[in-house]
Amino acid sequence: MSKLRIALITFIFVLVTLVIPLVLLLAFVDANNLSVYIVVFGVMFFGSIGFLLAMLFKTKSDIKEQIEEIKVQNAAIAFRLAEMKKQAKTQEQNNQTKVDETEKKENFDDFQ
Repeated sequence: MSKLRIALITFIFVLVTLVIPLVLLLAFVDANNLSVYIVVFGVMFFGSIGFLLAMLFKTKSDIKEQIEEIKVQNAAIAFRLAEMKKQAKTQEQNNQTKVDETEKKENFDDFQ
């Protein structure tokens, strides 16, 4: 999700949960009625906490997905390195046998 989209969603959330109820409350409720204000601000407060928790759980799930993806990539890299080591070892053994064969030929040529 792009940063602009996250900022837009956050702005809309703040507008919906904080500003609109406050404007409606100030417009339609008598200022002497304190219990209505307490209820509205309580709803706004717990709504904000709910939004933060939802974002926290979303971030946690995103991190878990990224960790799983990294594990898969690490396994692929480890497999590739193991194959490269095997190829290097085989190539080294082939080179060693070629060197041994050339030494045998040289030794045989020395006797003639």
